[in-house]
Amino acid sequence: MSALIRYYVALLLRSGRWLPATIFYAAIVSIGTQGSAKVGEALGYAGAGLVPSVAWLTRAALTAEPEAARHCVAGAVGPRRPHIAALAAAAIVGFVPAAGGAAGMLAAVGSVHPTTALTAGLLTMATCVVAGSAVGALCNPPLLIRATWAIPIAGILAITVLVAAGSPVNAAIRGITPIDRAPRLPLLPAVLVIAATAVCWTVSTYVAARKEFHVGETD
Repeated sequence: MSALIRYYVALLLRSGRWLPATIFYAAIVSIGTQGSAKVGEALGYAGAGLVPSVAWLTRAALTAEPEAARHCVAGAVGPRRPHIAALAAAAIVGFVPAAGGAAGMLAAVGSVHPTTALTAGLLTMATCVVAGSAVGALCNPPLLIRATWAIPIAGILAITVLVAAGSPVNAAIRGITPIDRAPRLPLLPAVLVIAATAVCWTVSTYVAARKEFHVGETD
């Protein structure tokens, strides 16, 4: 599986499809650096931008492989493992802009104290990366093939994940902002997001093993 993940990471990076999502996230972070004065608030803002960005990266990873290559890989190892590897590759690449966003926000704040807020903020950002992967798994091939439907639905779902009162992502972000003195470590939200993402990956992989889609239909 590690070889497949490396293959899809390399495919995503060489395709250049990661660039729009990264620029989008960089723009969000650059806006946030203008007004964040606390560690928790800054990292919470940076984490929120990761949900749509990683969902976008997931689409890029799932659609970057040429159709002929996809058939060859599926014929060699089966249809499930390549799909899981592509989802994992997008999530792994998503941690790169997350690290950059955290560094940029902390540089803007000018402090990494209190450390409790820093720890909670970084865990929240990791939770947002995983949540973005869940959104991407649900709103991209093979579940939603055409971009005219997939992209707006992914955007709506990402916003819902961030603002819905019962969302664990919303709970994690609210738990670290705006007070740095007593931030809540978002352990329960992180566990819930991981569980939900596992379900989303399972559904997407199950459908991928049974439903053929053509790359040309995703444009």
